[in-house]
Amino acid sequence: MNEMKHLLLEVKLAHGDGGGFEGIASVYGNVDSYGDIVEPGAFSKSIKERGSNVPILWQHDATKPIGSGQVFETSAGLGIKGRILDTVTQGREALALLRAGVVKGLSIGYRTLKDEWDSTRKVKLLKEIKLYEVSVVTFPANELATVGTVGLAGGSGKADTSGDVLKALREIRDGQRLCDALRELRAGRR
Repeated sequence: MNEMKHLLLEVKLAHGDGGGFEGIASVYGNVDSYGDIVEPGAFSKSIKERGSNVPILWQHDATKPIGSGQVFETSAGLGIKGRILDTVTQGREALALLRAGVVKGLSIGYRTLKDEWDSTRKVKLLKEIKLYEVSVVTFPANELATVGTVGLAGGSGKADTSGDVLKALREIRDGQRLCDALRELRAGRR
């Protein structure tokens, strides 16, 4: 999976459709930069107990909330549909950086409740996570955790490409080469 360091995704934003976005906040089965692997179902208990609504922060800074979102588990990872507030200075800046493709990473703020060391792979398997927040970040620990689309929440009529994003992530996780998955993702949008 080391060849899958970067997954380039198209970021769309139409005028007048606000800061609605979708993305994958955490990808299952992928070794992150800390040597952790989030396992499927790791967020289930947290979502059940705390609800699916989470704050969205800028770069994990609790003094810079920029919106809120609804998280949900998929077969590929923890999905999020949210809104970045353009009425907040940092939100406007975050949207400008997303529009320009400068920033596209997502990251989670969490506490590990249950984990297990895999001595064969030399990684920590995160089995249960208490989720606190999702952040828009420059450098995500899990490099496949990204914003897939921006601008969906305002009813702009833009195509919902989150299914394409999830499909590409599943293919990558299942061993398809990154360049093939990207080629198919781009071809499916034309």
